[in-house]
Amino acid sequence: MNPVIPQMLYYSFLILSIGTFILVARKIRKTFPEHRSYVNGLIVWFLAQYLLGKLGVFALGLGEMPPRILFIVVPNFLFIIYLAFSSAGKTIANHLGMIFLTAMQSFRIGVELVLLQLAGGELLPSVMSVEGRNFDALIGLTAPLIAYLYRKEKISRKAMIGWNVAGLVLVTNVVVHGILSMPGIEVIETNVPNFIISYAPFNLLPGVLVPFAYVFHIFSLRKLLTP
Repeated sequence: MNPVIPQMLYYSFLILSIGTFILVARKIRKTFPEHRSYVNGLIVWFLAQYLLGKLGVFALGLGEMPPRILFIVVPNFLFIIYLAFSSAGKTIANHLGMIFLTAMQSFRIGVELVLLQLAGGELLPSVMSVEGRNFDALIGLTAPLIAYLYRKEKISRKAMIGWNVAGLVLVTNVVVHGILSMPGIEVIETNVPNFIISYAPFNLLPGVLVPFAYVFHIFSLRKLLTP
């Protein structure tokens, strides 16, 4: 399968991914100037995933079981679990500001706009867009407001916890629908299978952007739940 991807969508998503990555990398470099390996590791992680998608490593295996893209997704999620419970994750969370972690979730607005366009062109299951069962845009739209309210100390700790938990639930909803509609799995019936994430730059969605969404929420909750 060689999908015809409109150049505007291709480059819009690539720019969104690179821009989000740069903001995170700059924050990490500024927060941990003595640990340059953190940023170097992030750069290698990002480039490796993009190049694997660009070289067709995932797309060539469409229909295989398990889908090749899961060989990137699963290690990413295992690392997220490590950050959620490890002392290293706690240290990083403590040094990153709550306003940054909250405001960064606004990147999800751009993601949802691209997914909507992909679904409209039948390059993505409609169930994964805002016209289907994807409500993740709510987090992206409210992120700037929540960050502002936190900065002005006009939002309670319980409300912040609730917002972050809701964010985890909503992004997990998208992930589950995405996995269950992959070629080779297709447990749920969709208008088209979820094949586009096997092609660059859209493999960066499960490879980079979804992990960022999880990590921002997890770090926020670690800060909020620490006595």
